Amino acid sequence: MADTRPNITIPAGVWVDVYVASGITLGSALTAWNKGSWSCNLAISVAAPSVGDTRGVVLYSGPISSTTSITQGEGGLWAYSINGTHLMVQEM
Repeated sequence: MADTRPNITIPAGVWVDVYVASGITLGSALTAWNKGSWSCNLAISVAAPSVGDTRGVVLYSGPISSTTSITQGEGGLWAYSINGTHLMVQEM
């Protein structure tokens, strides 16, 4: 397992390229945890989805924040939060 990276800030209302923000090589397998106070959508896509698009997996916040794993070879991963949040991303 790779070293723990700093959290990624997901500003309110903006799709963020998780691979670019984390410094993890595009297409690498990874796991993401929502560590913020608000939920977050994750979408597997080469390009950023449009603002307001709510496709993808929802990572909930709270005492039992949710996680998801992305398999190796995906073309991109984007995160979006209506109110903003923080993700921890770990290369697998």
